Amino acid sequence: MAGQQPPEGKTQAFTTPAPNGEVSGRYVSKQPIPGPDGSGNTIPGTGYKGHGLNAKAIDVKNVKTILKYDSRLDPPYIIYTSMRARPVTDRPEAE
Repeated sequence: MAGQQPPEGKTQAFTTPAPNGEVSGRYVSKQPIPGPDGSGNTIPGTGYKGHGLNAKAIDVKNVKTILKYDSRLDPPYIIYTSMRARPVTDRPEAE
């Protein structure tokens, strides 16, 4: 882990692009997904709240990894979990 380590037993999350720009998974959001062009328009058919089971899944090309720090280990962390992730630049998901 580059930089400062989190306190003992705490986790730290990292979101990075998938290797070679590959698709790391598919994602269905609760709200409509903003379009990639930055215009403020959304991708048609996205958002579970508006489309239910017919909501469109989109490809994601990022991986989120969560590390848990443990100073007794070498290296001093365990991979707590790893999953597909939306880009960090997306707006937060509304609950």
